[in-house]
Amino acid sequence: MNIYEIYDEESSLSIGTLLYYEKEKTFIIELMDYLDEWNAPLLFTSFVRKKIFTIPREAGLMWVRERVIPNTRQNISAILKNHKLKEYDEMKLLEIAHGRCCQDSMAIREIFRIPEYALLRQKKNLTEC
Repeated sequence: MNIYEIYDEESSLSIGTLLYYEKEKTFIIELMDYLDEWNAPLLFTSFVRKKIFTIPREAGLMWVRERVIPNTRQNISAILKNHKLKEYDEMKLLEIAHGRCCQDSMAIREIFRIPEYALLRQKKNLTEC
């Protein structure tokens, strides 16, 4: 598993944690409890309004896909070659760009431990193994 902090570069506000499970190629996002509809990423405002801070995998994947070059981009093979990638990989492209996107000031940085709030939430949300 790879762990990343999602933060707002403009306000230096920690937004949450992105968990990437390599084997399944899935993303789970744990948002900070103090977010509201004004400082949460736009894609997640409806969740935050309902006080849902664990973002489902599908919405996490949508957030990642908004931030990387689409695999249908013209000259994608040249882009991949330029970044020394053999195949299209959303996570590697996200890492290369540090999660930055021209539409907002969010970014990611790798961290090496799951934050305590995310661990507690995972224990609470775990329903099956």
